[in-house]
Amino acid sequence: MEDWYVVDVPTSGSVTVTLSNFIPRDGQMVVYRGDSCGEAILVGNDGSFETTKQVTLSNQQPGRYFIYIINDGIPSNSMNYAIT
Repeated sequence: MEDWYVVDVPTSGSVTVTLSNFIPRDGQMVVYRGDSCGEAILVGNDGSFETTKQVTLSNQQPGRYFIYIINDGIPSNSMNYAIT
């Protein structure tokens, strides 16, 4: 399973992305910044084996951010994670 999300951040500052209730645990959350997926640059990731993954980015510029959720574990149709 792989999921992509796009967030437009209107002002500069710190950005924290939290993925909670990630039951497979085996996977990662990756954050990119850029105008399009093909031109985006990696700005942070959390590949821990925790059910909550978090990426904190200090002093970020406004723009488009891509959040990539990768499940390296057993796929589940009942997995209900949350991103904040």
